[in-house]
Amino acid sequence: MGCVTEIDNQYLYGVKELGSVLSSSRVVSVVVVVVVVVVVVVVVVVVVVVVVLVVVVVLVVVVVVVVVVHIVEVVEVSLASLVLVLVIAVVVILVVVVAVVVVVMNSLIQSSVFKPLSQFLA
Repeated sequence: MGCVTEIDNQYLYGVKELGSVLSSSRVVSVVVVVVVVVVVVVVVVVVVVVVVLVVVVVLVVVVVVVVVVHIVEVVEVSLASLVLVLVIAVVVILVVVVAVVVVVMNSLIQSSVFKPLSQFLA
């Protein structure tokens, strides 16, 4: 009987020690570092995606402007109608860019990066 009581006391002491270790600032700081690293990685990925999309939009706008100028020189269409076509093209391009950003952000949010983190923090 005395032996069982001693084991029980050691078990309870171990559980108390484990609780104090888990509540220590070291574990909290590790969790904070993991959260900060994940947030930084997500922000960097989003910034890179946005920069690439902006470069693509600028290139497409330059190509559209060159084509419009060529059409004006060759066909001699009214400038107002070509400006209208150019504005519509830019709006369509911006809508596509916003849609791509939304899809990328949605896939990042649902990716496996956030699921273990949310389970770890829960």
